[in-house]
Amino acid sequence: MKVRLEVNNELVTKPIYNVIGTIVGREEPDRMVLIGSHRDAWAFGAIDATSAIAVTMEISRALGKYRSIEMTVC
Repeated sequence: MKVRLEVNNELVTKPIYNVIGTIVGREEPDRMVLIGSHRDAWAFGAIDATSAIAVTMEISRALGKYRSIEMTVC
């Protein structure tokens, strides 16, 4: 079987933005934990970056949920 594929992509450079969230600790507010991932890919396309982004977003969701529960209790 032969397939002919025509791709009409434009190679352009566009800005990307960092998303930063901060939760200040009660016991040691001057110390930090950084969690991050990249949104670009060198070789594997969306699979490479998307897997790390999915994990980072789940960590953020869980920490945000914990933070809102913690604030309600205090």
